[in-house]
Amino acid sequence: MLLNLINWLYLAFLCYTYGQGFLGIIQRWLPNNDDRKLSVFLIIITGLAVLGSITNYLSIIIPISWGANLIILGGAIGLFWLNYRLIIEQTESLREGLQKTPKFFLLLSIILGLLLVFQASVGPFHYDTGLYHSQAVQWIEKYKVVPGLGNLHYRFAYNSLLFPLASLVSFSFIFPPGLHSINGFILLICLLFSFSSIRHFIKNQYQFSHVIQFLIALPLIEMIYDENFKSVDVSSLSSDLPVSALTLVTTVLITQYIEHNQSQKNISYLVFILPLIITFIVCIKISALPLICWIVYLIYQELKQNRLKSVIIITGIILSLIIPQFIRNIILSGYLIYPLSNVDLFNVNWKIPQEIADLDRSNIKKWAIMLATKGEKPLDQDLSTWIPLWLQSNLSSNIALKFLISSIIIFVLSLLIWLRDILLYLKRFFPVYLTLIIATTFWFMTAPLVRYGYGFVTALSVIFVAPCFSLLSSQITKSVKLTKIIVFAYGCLILVVSLNNVSFYSSDIAYLIRPMDYPKVKVEDVAVSETIIYRPIEGIQGNDQCWNSAFPCSPYIVPQLQMRGKSLSQGFMVKSQRFE
Repeated sequence: MLLNLINWLYLAFLCYTYGQGFLGIIQRWLPNNDDRKLSVFLIIITGLAVLGSITNYLSIIIPISWGANLIILGGAIGLFWLNYRLIIEQTESLREGLQKTPKFFLLLSIILGLLLVFQASVGPFHYDTGLYHSQAVQWIEKYKVVPGLGNLHYRFAYNSLLFPLASLVSFSFIFPPGLHSINGFILLICLLFSFSSIRHFIKNQYQFSHVIQFLIALPLIEMIYDENFKSVDVSSLSSDLPVSALTLVTTVLITQYIEHNQSQKNISYLVFILPLIITFIVCIKISALPLICWIVYLIYQELKQNRLKSVIIITGIILSLIIPQFIRNIILSGYLIYPLSNVDLFNVNWKIPQEIADLDRSNIKKWAIMLATKGEKPLDQDLSTWIPLWLQSNLSSNIALKFLISSIIIFVLSLLIWLRDILLYLKRFFPVYLTLIIATTFWFMTAPLVRYGYGFVTALSVIFVAPCFSLLSSQITKSVKLTKIIVFAYGCLILVVSLNNVSFYSSDIAYLIRPMDYPKVKVEDVAVSETIIYRPIEGIQGNDQCWNSAFPCSPYIVPQLQMRGKSLSQGFMVKSQRFE
């Protein structure tokens, strides 16, 4: 726990300095703006995306271990020195903001921070972390990107940007087998970003974006524990948590952009922060692709106002993130985007066989349906078969779907009471509603497991209930005292939900210092081109999880697999392009 806390402070320093560095560069193109004093937590989230991109570039040429940390830390120190005065001003602004924040929410933030850092230090862990997350991170720590690594385990080709970031702050070279707290850090920063909206309510400021920022705390805190998979994502390396949390944050930011764009003539930082964070999310998990609709909307708005320079900068930001991602994709799998084998542009000898890529792509949806329906039906179901079963399996038990249904009911009732006002909200924030509806539909039709689309579902729920909350608040909270009571009640709800989501306690006081290690499993040796690869033969939840019991390890070693050279760094290939 203590090591993870120190790790979070280190990561916060890196993210903050790189976030300020990014904003400092952008400032050169923003001669007239009125939003320089951004939230510290938004700066950290911005810096996280920048840090992820830099780490991705480094992973192409060097292992992400002590050397990468020295390079990135050196850059952070340099940025801190260059932006020293601005950072001091920001620190003073933060101090003033904390003084104005209700003491209860300061206490709540401390409690949640301790809760999350503890949960990030213990289990139970996500199933997929044992299946491939942990091994994927070890490959990044030990080697620069390895050609054909997806042939050893096809899931290594998924290439989530979360894994290079996790490698950067795992510190396995100091604390083997490494720390695993990146998800807990992301969730905490997103929660603190949500709580920072309290200052607006104390002033009786109820802009739509403030309401959304306030409301996302509840679905954020629900992410601590996955009730269906009995796992704690904050202590694992699942990409579902950061994608969902950051999707909720970007929902706030796009509403802020619309409010600013309709009331101000100058350029907002959000014009550049939003494309950065959205592209970062998509690089973590490609299923977040519908969020690019918001980038398209931004570009359209900038072109409409003849801001060609802004569009060029936005394009540069997007390219700076996707270029290293594409390079890693090609080296890992042979494809520009795995498992889309129809986008086959490169003739390399380490390419994953097309049959495997196609099978993997089709199985993503099939397995999502099977898991979502508790495995009661065959995988090859048509819509008329699996949708009724999906509804039966999820509507009564899944909190996110209950939240969505409740919010739709509230929205319909609000239409009956405030028809004109609600229609104005719909018109003004139509791009937000449309994109989230498209994203939720895309998720449901491609991989309808709730944890895959949690961010879309809960963000849609929040924007359905937010107009009602905003209209009610503006009418019944004329007094600051009543506002504080409502804010206090909501804080109590957050605390109760968070404590209810704590799924694991430990009497081992050693975990107050160091995090719990992943489970150990038995493995066997498999010879591949005179190199030993390990395969799990007995585990806690089956025999397909390696965790970090041995390296290199994979549950799926096909007979056609062979090394491309004598070293693991030279990668893997298959003897033929067809599996018999």
